[in-house]
Amino acid sequence: MVGALRAGLAAAMLACVAPATAPAQSFLERSRRDDVTQMSDDHPAMRAAFAKARRTLGGFLKTAERPEPGTSGHSVKIGLRDEGVTEYFWVSDLRGDGASFVGRLANTPRRVRGYQLDQSIRFSRAEIVDWTYRQGARRKGNFTACALLTQEPAAERAEYMRRTGLVCGR
Repeated sequence: MVGALRAGLAAAMLACVAPATAPAQSFLERSRRDDVTQMSDDHPAMRAAFAKARRTLGGFLKTAERPEPGTSGHSVKIGLRDEGVTEYFWVSDLRGDGASFVGRLANTPRRVRGYQLDQSIRFSRAEIVDWTYRQGARRKGNFTACALLTQEPAAERAEYMRRTGLVCGR
């Protein structure tokens, strides 16, 4: 279960800083390797993704608190900073009171120091920039992936969405 969750979150994990890997590698390949993909927090698509995630966060938190049958992998994305660099991470195994939370880092840090995969971390609701979970074969949320996919060729974008169950644009 944990391995499947990590694999799913690796596909969903898409940090917004750090150099993108070689263009010959597809977006799907980079996400499966838990690589980061570059997009500025100020890019209009990323700003819109953050805003949509925050606007819909209350509903997600209710779903995460009492998961429905057929749902799994309830996670949120937060940014961690180190020496002026922000790297974004999915956090799983959420517990909290609606204002503050504890969870486990579900991605391997690439750019920030002092953090590691599976590390327990405390954060506030204000730090959450995205959320995701699976409902059957479909991935809900993950608005930041949709933003990053705007930079990808249409065929690659479609393949990523088909394989991950992600639906963008709704």
